[in-house]
Amino acid sequence: MHMSNDIKIKNGLTIKLKGAAQNIVKKAAHPKFVSLTPSDFHLIVPKMVVKVGENVRQGDVIFFSKKDERIKFCSPVDGIVKDIVRGAKRKIIEIIIDVKKSQDSINPNFIDFVDSNSEEVKNILLKSGCWPFIKQRPYDVIANPFDNPKSIFVSGFNSAPISADLQIVLDDQKEEFKTGIKVLSKLAPGNLNICVDKNSSTFISEIEGIQIHKIKGPHPAGNVGVQIHHIDLLIQEIECGL
Repeated sequence: MHMSNDIKIKNGLTIKLKGAAQNIVKKAAHPKFVSLTPSDFHLIVPKMVVKVGENVRQGDVIFFSKKDERIKFCSPVDGIVKDIVRGAKRKIIEIIIDVKKSQDSINPNFIDFVDSNSEEVKNILLKSGCWPFIKQRPYDVIANPFDNPKSIFVSGFNSAPISADLQIVLDDQKEEFKTGIKVLSKLAPGNLNICVDKNSSTFISEIEGIQIHKIKGPHPAGNVGVQIHHIDLLIQEIECGL
């Protein structure tokens, strides 16, 4: 079973722009090069693992955080490290990787997450380079692996003008998304919150064992920070019996 709450957001503004993207998902061609930019991740000081001219494969570690070497950043492609761009005091600005025309598909090692505990899930996310995408609020920094989260929040829609419809984007990845949510829930049992647009139906409502919040209101209603604020107020009201 999952709990569902309705939240109405009054403040904000939805800008009605002309035009919209067609609800069509196409497979993009491989780019000629990719760039990894450490400054995209707040407070990260990178420690390089590779050098210019080295061959890298998908999933190979490119750099890790000097503060915590468990937080790894991996290559999304097969390619060759073309350049490591540095700024003042040799600060690493970006790592440019030339993409090979033929990309070897990764042979995944399927993991049965059913019997995995939170520490095992955390180690898998760290080793695979997925951990940097888990952000800690209110400062939007990479979550500290040593901390146990009070709650985890996932925004299931985007309220920004001309934004992509996640329902369409995830249409052929529904089962993968559901599995990912079940895995994340092991890091905060009973405290995983997903927010969805109240005015649209979504397969996310089918996921068990999570708390679903139906959000109604203008932009930035889809912003996870706004959602956390209103969910916290709702929890306080429930605890106070209001």
